[in-house]
Amino acid sequence: MERPHTMIFYLDENSAITLTKDFCVICELQNCYPKEFLEYFMGRVSIADVQARAGLKFKEQNFPFNFFLGVAREFGRPATEGSDLTDMQIEFYQRMEELSLEIYNIRDLQERTAILRDFYLTYHHNINQS
Repeated sequence: MERPHTMIFYLDENSAITLTKDFCVICELQNCYPKEFLEYFMGRVSIADVQARAGLKFKEQNFPFNFFLGVAREFGRPATEGSDLTDMQIEFYQRMEELSLEIYNIRDLQERTAILRDFYLTYHHNINQS
């Protein structure tokens, strides 16, 4: 049987993800490339969306984000280990707390999500410039 999908997915010339056999079989069964599947999944991971839903009465959950967060916590540093935050990171967390209070009265999910996405995008640009 021909294997149309490779088990190694290159992020760049120095980084690669080795895909499991069962993941590749699922991609073959669904007739999609692993890259397309991963991009679709990661396109559903949105901190802004999850944070915008906080305080609103939505029963739906963002399962890709919950899965991603669980994996990130599993492979992160131990909770007992302290972290040294830069001034930029401290300002980010302080502004994030202020922003959560500012959007509290906004009841429209799309508007809340847009505000938070702009905030995260601005922070991302600031990181890349420094």
